[in-house]
Amino acid sequence: MRRAAKAFLERFAPTVLYWYRERRARGDFTAPETALSNREVFEDIYRNRRWGGEGTSPYSGYGSDDEVTEPFIQFVRQYLRANGIRTVVDLGCGDFRVGAKISEKVEGYTGVDVAPTVVRRNQHQFGGDRVKFVTLDITEDALPDGDLYIVRQVLQHLSNEGIGKALDQLRERPHVIIAEHHPAPGRFRSFNIDKTVGYHTRVAKGSGVYPDQLPFCFPATIRTVMPLPPLIAQGETLAVYVKEP
Repeated sequence: MRRAAKAFLERFAPTVLYWYRERRARGDFTAPETALSNREVFEDIYRNRRWGGEGTSPYSGYGSDDEVTEPFIQFVRQYLRANGIRTVVDLGCGDFRVGAKISEKVEGYTGVDVAPTVVRRNQHQFGGDRVKFVTLDITEDALPDGDLYIVRQVLQHLSNEGIGKALDQLRERPHVIIAEHHPAPGRFRSFNIDKTVGYHTRVAKGSGVYPDQLPFCFPATIRTVMPLPPLIAQGETLAVYVKEP
């Protein structure tokens, strides 16, 4: 009996685990969040640690861990030098682990997030003469002024309607860097499949946010592609789009 049970688990456990991970990433085990405001959704994400983490400090997920973000940070730092960027507006700054390594290279940094508890914590611990944090909904509220706007793995958590509103605010800004998680090539189904606002992304649906494609047609081009630890399958990437004057 034990041998049969062991053989059964070895055969089917990986499939069940894969099925669970994919459905969890797609948000199938989460109650619909469309009745909530963006602020309420993301406050809930941080309060209930839907992106993981331990302790009491906000955690923006493994996508903000040092080993994952180092190539992106180096790309941004090089862009700052090459374009004489003095001020940065970080849209969706989250727990500030990435922003901290960018803010030290500019004269002024504004971290924007829709979750008030995250902004209050950041302002208390990291705010100063050069660094400040504000609570804004990038789909509704006017954006602060800056030389460069960074939107890293933020749009992927919004609906297409919300993405469109956010991108409309960035169309006339001179410098914009957008970084988005894309599925492995073999799992790609379609550009910009719609979803509800939430902690999950489009990757489990074989999609992602492609700002240059319909329905957005944002005037940015992919400047570089970086490997990411897989959410669903090996081969997933971080595509970095740049819009310049």
